[in-house]
Amino acid sequence: MQKRIVTCPKCHTQVPVENLAREVFVDVFCPRCGARMRVAFDTAETVLPRVAGKALAVPGFLSLNGKLYALKEGRQKVGRKGSSEVADICLESSDRTMSRIQCTIEAIRMKSGRWKVIIQEARSKDKAADSPLQVSGETIMPDERIVLQDGDKIKMGETIVEYKQQKDTEK
Repeated sequence: MQKRIVTCPKCHTQVPVENLAREVFVDVFCPRCGARMRVAFDTAETVLPRVAGKALAVPGFLSLNGKLYALKEGRQKVGRKGSSEVADICLESSDRTMSRIQCTIEAIRMKSGRWKVIIQEARSKDKAADSPLQVSGETIMPDERIVLQDGDKIKMGETIVEYKQQKDTEK
């Protein structure tokens, strides 16, 4: 079990957090103001090591206009395709409100064989204020990391991308 004490960003209350299930992230609510906090824990005990020379299953896909963009293990930058490829996953969209690097998505393989896929805003608070990254209607601030669930709708600029979780994972 891992323990940590975090400070609520809204009311500065010290909140103890226990990670009984050895998750990468634990969601807690401040007992004083009710603010939601996502607490990251050390993944050294939680994540499966990479297997040299063995291809692991694809953790999932991003779907836009019928086209699937495969996610890979590890962290990847996601954004709008432009004349120069600056993102790892370049989405084909003419939406100028989507940044060339809008977010990062990290795929972590757990000991159970399941994948945990985490999204985070890649832009500064100033740039994110105009067209914030949203997951299923919830605005994601630059300092937040959210675990994606199958079917989540990700709004980047005015473009809606769907996350599709891989069904059959290796163990």
